[in-house]
Amino acid sequence: ARLRAIEAVTSVPLVIHGGSGIAAATRRDLSMNSNICKFNVGTEIRIAFGRTLRKVLAEHPEEFDRVAILGKVIPDLREATRDVLRSLDSQGRA
Repeated sequence: ARLRAIEAVTSVPLVIHGGSGIAAATRRDLSMNSNICKFNVGTEIRIAFGRTLRKVLAEHPEEFDRVAILGKVIPDLREATRDVLRSLDSQGRA
């Protein structure tokens, strides 16, 4: 109701700050049926990064090269990012 009230008094595209806490289905609905043009989801991506980084460090305690360590994090980070993008696309194009 609050979002609809804001949309009624402005034509400015809206941004959801803290979009990481919004369920994927709700994000998808808002992306298709509201004036929201941007969802900030950095926290969601950082959580995935941190979780994978801890896993990589635990599995490879001998590794010291930051480039090698971060290289092992990239696939999971990429998938987490794709998941967020897919959550916004009802057509499955992301």
